[in-house]
Amino acid sequence: MNVPAPSSSFRSPSVVPDTGATTNNQIEGTPKRKRRQWSVGEKLDAIARFKSNQSKHRTAVESGCTTAQLRKWLNDEVKLTNIFKEKKGKLF
Repeated sequence: MNVPAPSSSFRSPSVVPDTGATTNNQIEGTPKRKRRQWSVGEKLDAIARFKSNQSKHRTAVESGCTTAQLRKWLNDEVKLTNIFKEKKGKLF
């Protein structure tokens, strides 16, 4: 049985040189980003902006949220509207 010899460019995954570099997550003293809590009114305002301009990206930039957050709020619009009605009594 003939087994070919590995080429000189072959490198085992366990033979990775340690450069000593650290990532941003490993640097001591780097503060974590504080999480933003959005009110129901702010979420509904972002939904209304989206309905007027039909651009999720533009709406997210204007509102200061991510497009993923905006998509989730759009999916939960009925729930958010009901919560807002219960708390305020009326919608807008």
